[in-house]
Amino acid sequence: DMLRVFSIFCMILLHVAGSNWSAVHVESTEWKFFNIYDGLVRFCVPIFVMISGAFLLSPEKEYSMRTLFSKKILRLLTAFVFWSAAYALFEFVLYEDISVKDILSKIVYGHYHMWFIYMIIGLYIIVPLLRKICENKTLMQYFLLLSYIFVFLSKASTWIPFIGNIANALLDKL
Repeated sequence: DMLRVFSIFCMILLHVAGSNWSAVHVESTEWKFFNIYDGLVRFCVPIFVMISGAFLLSPEKEYSMRTLFSKKILRLLTAFVFWSAAYALFEFVLYEDISVKDILSKIVYGHYHMWFIYMIIGLYIIVPLLRKICENKTLMQYFLLLSYIFVFLSKASTWIPFIGNIANALLDKL
């Protein structure tokens, strides 16, 4: 609970620092302070993901697929649609020349800071699979190795000039 409270405080600081970047000049002292604050508290996002993981992947707690979808995911989707609609309505009132298509787009995609809800829903969807992986040590090591290979090494390959050119050419074709 203390970690959650501390992370919430850091998240507020992150949003305050991030929302003021565009209002000040890049070479100003204010921008430098906003950048320092942003960098110091950026860890709060992965902390929230880890807190969710600790609760959802705990072997002591059992989650059925029905509970996961009907309670967790449905609750998040409901909150997402409500707040997306509230932001869209606010922008409609603020900017009268906004189209219906723009409003619907804002409801579907949400406000910029609501990306986190999409990510959490995605993690909730794969919780049953992750729980099975966490139950088996060999399977977990295999999963972590594959994650390392596909995430780190795929990005690192772009640092090596020859391999990076091949990787970028392949990505361009996709």
